[in-house]
Amino acid sequence: MRSVHLGLVLALLLAAGQTEALAVAPSPVAADSFNRSVSTGWGTADTGGAWNLEGAPSAFTVNGTVGTMNLAAPGSNLAAMLGATVLNADLSTTLSVDRAPVGGSVWFYGESRRNAGNSYRIKIRLDPSGAVFVSASRVINFAEAAIGSEVRAGTLDYRSTPIRVRGQVQGTSPTTLRVRAWAVASAEPSTWQYVGTDSAVAVQRSGAIGLRSYGSTSVKNAPIRVSVDDFATLNLDGSPPPLDPVFVGAGDIATCGTGGDEQTAALLDSIGGTVYTLGDNVYPDATASQFTNCYAPSWGHFKGQTMPATGNHEYETGNASGYFGYFGTAAGDPSKGYYSFDLGAWHVIVLNANCSFVPCAAGSAQEQWLRADLTAHTNTCTAAIWHQPRFSSGSQHGNNTNVAPFWNDLYAASADLILNGHDHDYERFAPQTPGQIADNARGIREFVVGTGGAGYGGFNAPQPNSQVRNATTHGVLKLTLHASSYDWSFVPVAGATFNDSGSTACH
Repeated sequence: MRSVHLGLVLALLLAAGQTEALAVAPSPVAADSFNRSVSTGWGTADTGGAWNLEGAPSAFTVNGTVGTMNLAAPGSNLAAMLGATVLNADLSTTLSVDRAPVGGSVWFYGESRRNAGNSYRIKIRLDPSGAVFVSASRVINFAEAAIGSEVRAGTLDYRSTPIRVRGQVQGTSPTTLRVRAWAVASAEPSTWQYVGTDSAVAVQRSGAIGLRSYGSTSVKNAPIRVSVDDFATLNLDGSPPPLDPVFVGAGDIATCGTGGDEQTAALLDSIGGTVYTLGDNVYPDATASQFTNCYAPSWGHFKGQTMPATGNHEYETGNASGYFGYFGTAAGDPSKGYYSFDLGAWHVIVLNANCSFVPCAAGSAQEQWLRADLTAHTNTCTAAIWHQPRFSSGSQHGNNTNVAPFWNDLYAASADLILNGHDHDYERFAPQTPGQIADNARGIREFVVGTGGAGYGGFNAPQPNSQVRNATTHGVLKLTLHASSYDWSFVPVAGATFNDSGSTACH
């Protein structure tokens, strides 16, 4: 068994043009992953205390993954504030709405330096067209005034993806306000889309922070639900919190003479994080020369940050010698091909589903190791990856009963997530039992992500609990691993439009 801890280090670098250097690194003031359920109100944030609401408490809910403000009628104005105070703040959150407004815009605000009726607001305007505009304003005695003109956030369209919002309020006399917004599946822009300054005396001091949403009086299709996730505020005079790790990858990847793996490698380059592979890393036989000539020029650029799994094509070359020779110790013991590691708060298990070479049956050395590893690690969240899926609607291979012992052990240990490849498609299943019974309480969610670049498959009739399927798009599955939940986002290659995203709490 091999157990490694992979740390991701955040270096928060402010964009060019900032007028005031930081004496020390930023520190957390508030944070909320909304991984709880509250039927009325928002309850208490992970860091920063209880949420104080402005508006009917019934308009606020938390469903275990996001906090929601329900703009029930045109002109609805709702806010949730925290008591923590800060002068120089970096605020960020993920934002989405259940529908685009018709007839008028929806505004979303990050509120800072709130004292009585005075504050600064980082502003996001969601236009009926899908366009996103960023700006800032000041509020003096409850009267709001714009600071400069709003700026469109490029070609960002909030109707097709949740967006990430970040703003800064920094300095005094003048205070500089900065805002940017981007799709959650994309890298954060390196520059601020909006920058403004202001010196209003009433807001040149510390104040409370919070979130607000407002629907124009001309909106014709209320109610509109505004949802937020992964809210964080940093004090730009303290030290930064660690970033939740990003885990990104796919299976069925590289073939010389085709461009699919180069396209998916470009996604890895833009996303960053720790890379996983789900087997069949290179075709047709996973020889040493094929790894050198076909895999290395694309996904090989990320070899130093890759945690690989082996597929059946690796074993086309004696005992997967090309695979183990290329990845070295990162692939584990060559006689086993299974190992585990911690990534952030998560425990991740890599298994070898080539059962005729490394037995998978109940009582086998691998299955006994799996049970022992699950017992030894008590992380709140657990993921497992291997090549051949237990459940698949794919027409190339479909279900694989050989790996049923893996599923049995993982379910008994309340594992959360399984990632597979093999069928050249993307498929997401609802949480379920090893017997394919839907089970939201403790079921395991399985993803088949055979979309790394090596051609396309197809589908037979959907398996029970299959929720999303696509067999025409190459791409990668990006996972953000929070302390007690995860976000997923299928990121398609350039020019493709299929996507799939969501969040799930751990057991």
